[in-house]
Amino acid sequence: MSALRGTHFLVRPDLRLTRRRRPRRDDIVPVSGWDGFRQSAAFPRVIRSGVGSQRMNRFWSPLVGTLSPYVPGEQPRRDDVIKLNTNENPYPPSPRVLAAIAAAQDRLRLYPDPRASELREAIAGYYDVAPEQVFIGNGSDEVLAHAFPALLQHDAALLFSDVTYSFYPVWCGLYGVRHEEVPLDAAMRVRIADYHRPCSAILLANPNAPTGIALSRAEIEAMVREHSDQLVVIDEAYVDFGAESAVPLVAHHENLLIVQTVHLVLSSIAVVR
Repeated sequence: MSALRGTHFLVRPDLRLTRRRRPRRDDIVPVSGWDGFRQSAAFPRVIRSGVGSQRMNRFWSPLVGTLSPYVPGEQPRRDDVIKLNTNENPYPPSPRVLAAIAAAQDRLRLYPDPRASELREAIAGYYDVAPEQVFIGNGSDEVLAHAFPALLQHDAALLFSDVTYSFYPVWCGLYGVRHEEVPLDAAMRVRIADYHRPCSAILLANPNAPTGIALSRAEIEAMVREHSDQLVVIDEAYVDFGAESAVPLVAHHENLLIVQTVHLVLSSIAVVR
């Protein structure tokens, strides 16, 4: 659907278009605003495509066949289940959140600021860093997905724990990042001494997932100092559940990258209380 001088147009969904059957003028239906779109035949219907069908298999990249996909946890489709594994909030949004959404609804139809300037400034003020030090993504998974090809793809191996967030090896396979998994000790802890080896970078979840065991800020700084020529990425997705954030170290170490997310702690705070 595209916009032209305030009027929206859509292609009739009841048509089966092929390479030989292109849209004609009478296929285009003018629609006035969102209400018109909802009331049109297009809203409740889905245009079928060949995506996911056997016909599409021959177009997959050879790389896809080599990947082991990330397997998410079970997600029961019931409203009476509180899913702690996904940190979901069993309560509805607060009235203040609903009021803020209502106040912003007229701008939701517009493209947002691509630099997310206001959000970066707010985060920078909270963590006492410069806005230029803050990168915004659609969750920490997207930030990490940018970091793997941009910062972690080198000749030497990337190091991370053998028991940790299971998406790390998936990204390595997707982006061709050579990696080595460092075993946890008998107590399921990360030992700094085990990372005393050549590498291109180090990636650690802190606290580690799924063990929940964290390194102290002093231990992280010792690792960052020792690997001053390699990037150290600390994934702090669960830091608010009981670990020391390494964000204050960023001001003193240019080889340190901290990745955080918002929804894990804020969505489950009502449950934790």
